[in-house]
Formats: sequence, C-alpha cells, structure tokens
Amino acid sequence: MIYSDRSRFSTRPALSLAMAALLFALIAAVHAAEPDATRAKILLVGIDHLGKKHDVHNSPDIDPLEPRRQAEIAAVIDGIARFKPTKVMIERNFGDPKIIAEYQQYLQGKFQLGGNEVYQYGFRLATLAHNPTIYPIDTIQDFPFDYPGMLASAEKHGQKQILDAAETELAPYLKHIDDLVLHGTIGDVLRYLNDPKSLAMNAGWYPYAARVGDGNDYAGADLVSIWYARNVHIYANMMRDTSPGDRVVVFIGAGHAPSLRWMIEQSPDLELMDTEKYLR
Repeated sequence: MIYSDRSRFSTRPALSLAMAALLFALIAAVHAAEPDATRAKILLVGIDHLGKKHDVHNSPDIDPLEPRRQAEIAAVIDGIARFKPTKVMIERNFGDPKIIAEYQQYLQGKFQLGGNEVYQYGFRLATLAHNPTIYPIDTIQDFPFDYPGMLASAEKHGQKQILDAAETELAPYLKHIDDLVLHGTIGDVLRYLNDPKSLAMNAGWYPYAARVGDGNDYAGADLVSIWYARNVHIYANMMRDTSPGDRVVVFIGAGHAPSLRWMIEQSPDLELMDTEKYLR
C-alpha cells in the first residue's frame, strides 16, 4: 500500500541519519585540516638548466654569473628560503661524494661556485638554510635516452606526423620559455615552469612519443618507459634521504617534475607543498 499522507511517518530517522552524516563530515574535515607532523614536506622546484643545456628541447644559453642574473637568483633563493628547508636535494648522481665534498669546501669558503643550477640553486639555498650537507638524488643507473633511435623508427614506419603533432602542441610552451629566458628574469622562468598548466604541457609530449613503432618495434614506448624508470629511481633516492618531519626542497629539471609530483602526491609519507607560493 502506498501512503500519500506524509504526516503519518516520523521524520526522526531521516533527521538522525542526516545529523550523523554531518557529524562524520565535520570529523573528517577536522582530521584533514590537522597537519601530520610525521609526513615530510616536499617543495619540488622544476628548473630550466642554467648555462649550457643538453636536452632534447633547450632554451637559450645565459650566463648565470652576470651581475643581473646573480641578483635574480638571489631573489629566487630568498623566496624559497622562506620554506625553511632542512634538506636540499639536487640533480646529481645519488650520494655523489665529489659534490658533497664540494659543498663542505664551500661552507669553509674554499670553493667558488660555478654557473650551473646545482651550485647556484642547491648550494646557495642549503647554505642560506644552514644545512650541514647537500643531497644528490639523480639515478646512478644507465637509462639511455635513445632519441635518435626513436626518430629513425618514426621515419621507418612513416610516423613522422606523430612527432610533428607533439612538437606543434609543445611549441607555445617552448616559445614562452625562450621569451622569458631572453627578456624576463630567472624568477619569471621558474614561475612559468612550475605553473600546473605548464607542467601538463611538458608531460604531454610523452604520450605522443610512446606511439612510435610498429610490430615488434617499440622504440617510442621503450624511450618513454626508460624516462619514467629514471624518474622512479630519482623518487626512490629522494625517499632514501628523507626522514619523517623533514622539510625538503628538490631542484630538478622541469621535465622530471610532473612524474615526481604524481609520486609524491601518492605517498603516505610525504606532503607536496605549493611551489608557486615560494616563487612569488
């Protein structure tokens, strides 16, 4: 039997369920807002390499040691230092004793910084933050990035249009970086590289590349797999040098940043911080 007279039914069960749902939602919101002191906080800074560049896509070379560029770098480092890092990680072979020794010499005033990003970003920030050492986290494994082999495969299988489409999609991103390098500041470049839209455009090249090949030829997929494998190793190295409660700044080539961000976000032990906040 269907009753149309709603007054004959009590509304208390429904209200009780609604109150319970609201209570659980409030409890969840409170717990979500509570900072977990055991989770290490990671500030991941994707960078454009300073000085000479040797990537597939390269922005114009600059002299980071020019007085104007030195002032721009100082402004960037001062901003990131507000994060108060306990550790600074750099894109050099994991545990490299040479780079660690150079940092110790720099602390003692016995080492002059070169123009690359390891020195200009990593050493300068770690020193400003009074960190006793530096942490190189790049992979020590051999992950050959066979870009020429992938190009040859695309040519062989008549797939040049795939890579052309990838380059067309990436072109506005690359052009804007070039413009900022030549006419903006180093801070401008870093802010653009770490914008979520820019990170997405950067990562968008790899799904195109993965399509190259045919039959038993997986030149594109192999290239992309190797790239991701290197990033997983970098993440593993980062975790090996990260302890609960750490505040870590990671300076890494911007191409690595999308993969690393995803892994950091999935980790129950890490909290990914807002990079843009410290680059403003």
